[in-house]
Amino acid sequence: MSDDGRFLPCWSNVSGSWQVHAIDRQNEVSLQLSALSGTSGGTPVWSDHPCFSREYQRVFYHDNKRVYWADIAAGEGGWLFEVPQGFEMLALSARGRYLALSYVESMQTGSLPEGKQFLSRPQLSYRPRSIVVTIDIENGDADHIWGDYSYLGHVEMCPFDDDLVMFVDQSWGRRQQEVYVVNRSFTEDKRARAVLAGGFADYRGRTMDYIGHCFFTQDGFVAGQYMEYGNVDARNRFGDEACFNLVVKPDGTCKRKAKFPGSNKPVHVHCQRAEGLWVGDNWIKPDGTAEMGWISLMKNHFERQEMTIWPLLRTNHSWKRPWHPHPWINPAEDQVVLAYNTGKDDNHLAVIEIPQKIRMRDEG
Repeated sequence: MSDDGRFLPCWSNVSGSWQVHAIDRQNEVSLQLSALSGTSGGTPVWSDHPCFSREYQRVFYHDNKRVYWADIAAGEGGWLFEVPQGFEMLALSARGRYLALSYVESMQTGSLPEGKQFLSRPQLSYRPRSIVVTIDIENGDADHIWGDYSYLGHVEMCPFDDDLVMFVDQSWGRRQQEVYVVNRSFTEDKRARAVLAGGFADYRGRTMDYIGHCFFTQDGFVAGQYMEYGNVDARNRFGDEACFNLVVKPDGTCKRKAKFPGSNKPVHVHCQRAEGLWVGDNWIKPDGTAEMGWISLMKNHFERQEMTIWPLLRTNHSWKRPWHPHPWINPAEDQVVLAYNTGKDDNHLAVIEIPQKIRMRDEG
């Protein structure tokens, strides 16, 4: 959302195809910003995780091989970068003057009878070539800042230090998830530094720990969700697991966590400050069970590894529908933005005011 709360960039298929839009909440109109080609060889084209630069009032997205930008107020646009043949782009992230992204070696999948498709990407089971790139939004200059024979994605620019870029090694997705930070500029010690790494990962597929949905907070931390598995069967949802919100400094220090009650958790968590309010999908009941169709607010008590949870809104969503709410809390921590449906084949954006009584207390 723009700093003044006026513009809310989003996906919409109101035009008949999925395009990037910006909702003007002042004039109550939706402005289409992209002209995505729709399909490539009969396959729908998706701009994976377009992003918004609040500093420059621009939305960034990609269509096939190019990264495009669009000014949400002026309506102007252009393109910044084109990946080489044989590669595909992943998520985009803009902070301050820079835009970051990764592009990964494309791979063909095999065929199955009766039109069945593989449920995972071949890049997760192979060592593809990956490159992390940053682009100067003002002058268009680009730099390759990291590369490896791994599936590198979920790139994010740091909001409090524009020389730090985070990415995730997703190779062998059911065996390990590793989070790294690398300097955007050249340094004497130019290495990607592991911030979070799953433990007990080996080549037999045994995974005891899992890290997911990592992002930077505004107050200097990497945040995410962390799961500890007590046995191998727990990885396959047979129980004996503990779930946490986790924060750690980008240098790997000051690691803290707060445990969810029971063995279920909200997902797609988001916060602005590690010590502030967090939001996530699903409501966790006092007995630790999850009730689908709720948005919950959380307050972490890292000193005792516990948390307080409040239900915010019933959305009636379920994972059987094509979309999930993916809630986001604004910098002032007084509003939550989320996708919303009424239980039918419809989708909306909702802005929810966080009750004052929740904002002003830490408990109960």
